[in-house]
Amino acid sequence: MDDAGLLLHPEVFTNVYTTKWITLHGSSYIPSRGCVVAVDADFSNKMPVFGQLEKIFSVGEEVIFEYTPLKTLEFSSRFMAYKVEKLSYFEPTTFCLYRRMLDYNIYSPVNVNTGLYIGE
Repeated sequence: MDDAGLLLHPEVFTNVYTTKWITLHGSSYIPSRGCVVAVDADFSNKMPVFGQLEKIFSVGEEVIFEYTPLKTLEFSSRFMAYKVEKLSYFEPTTFCLYRRMLDYNIYSPVNVNTGLYIGE
């Protein structure tokens, strides 16, 4: 089944599990610790798309992350980090396949008086 089918037709799954954390290739993804992941890239402004990890699903051999999108505003050369902002409190969550993420790093947002930043 392709990615679209995997996400658009959940009724075909019989073995769906949620987990509080998962370790993949040496990285531990733990939503309760404020884990942020780079899920995609916006090629129109050449910025990564970050998401605050909310839940982890195991579906057969696939791992799916449910996340709340963050808006990437700019890259700060001063902090060597991306400035992001949380969208509306009512922003709907979305999903991404682990194998389709932009990278597999785990980021921790840092609050500075000028905003919220994500760096390595």
